[in-house]
Amino acid sequence: MKMTLMSLRTFFKYNHRLNALVFISFLVCVSVAMAQHRGSNFWILCYVSYFVFFFFGVAMTLHRVVSHDFRQFPKLLLYPFSVLGSLVHIGTPLEWYLGHNLHHQLADQPNDPILPNLKGLNYILGVYQPMASKDVTTLLLKSGTTVVMKSRFLQSLSNYFYLYVLLIYGGAYGIFGLTGILILNIGSIGAMVATSLMSHWTHCELFGYVNFEMPNKSRNLVLTFPFFFGEQLHNNHHAYPKKISNRVSGWEVDLIGLFLGLFSEKKA
Repeated sequence: MKMTLMSLRTFFKYNHRLNALVFISFLVCVSVAMAQHRGSNFWILCYVSYFVFFFFGVAMTLHRVVSHDFRQFPKLLLYPFSVLGSLVHIGTPLEWYLGHNLHHQLADQPNDPILPNLKGLNYILGVYQPMASKDVTTLLLKSGTTVVMKSRFLQSLSNYFYLYVLLIYGGAYGIFGLTGILILNIGSIGAMVATSLMSHWTHCELFGYVNFEMPNKSRNLVLTFPFFFGEQLHNNHHAYPKKISNRVSGWEVDLIGLFLGLFSEKKA
């Protein structure tokens, strides 16, 4: 597999300063929208944008389909949703596959790339600590037939990430003007903040409940469904990471699992 120097660098260290600038752009867009006294329809569209980026891009495609190798998901949806998920600035498909699988192997241990040793604003910036090169190499050697390793397009999202960003933001501005940029930024970077917060809250023993005793701190959260759509059932997910649905108890709701179940049944 060919990888550019840029993609290799992002495997081992996320760019803390760049994500801080991305977060500042989010605050600027929110401030501009508020200064212009945008109406309720605008903020509804921002929530819809957030829903699309978080639900379809990050949680469903990069997390459950790519990271956990759900091979029944159609490419017609896989490719555009992977682009959306990458725009959230928490990782491209290959980075998600590597980082998230290492997280499951090393959850809450010192080498866990997602959680330990983060301070201050890094809890909301989607910034994770570097992955050890030996861990990455071991995982790559075992992953030759996975969804992301078999797709040149998904790998290209790592190699040419900033080109995709420029094309999509340029298209949004060209078609919808400033309003398009504001909705795109608030939705996508809002999803970055939500994903980062959820990652930390679901491993914080101060919140939530557990259905399974695990060798990590994973928890299920309550009252967060309107923002996480099933991803909040994180203890369930760590117990059964390959299941397409995180729902275990009858009262738990996993909208993402319900959607993916449609494709699983069709392929059964």
